[in-house]
Amino acid sequence: MGGLVAIVLVCAASVPMRACTRETALEVREQPGPATPMACLKSGLTDLALDHERLPDVYPLIRCERRKG
Repeated sequence: MGGLVAIVLVCAASVPMRACTRETALEVREQPGPATPMACLKSGLTDLALDHERLPDVYPLIRCERRKG
């Protein structure tokens, strides 16, 4: 129903934030369905909170993208 997708990129700490993309991320997760930008960010944060295996040399970046089609 929602028009947004929460994209959680997990990038190495050595990768500058501007360079953290789907291509450079170590892991890419998608959370489809949020209808608003705030719900999109919350969806991405919830995904991160459920993951207890984070390594200290990585960082997450949440992006909200419009669903295509």
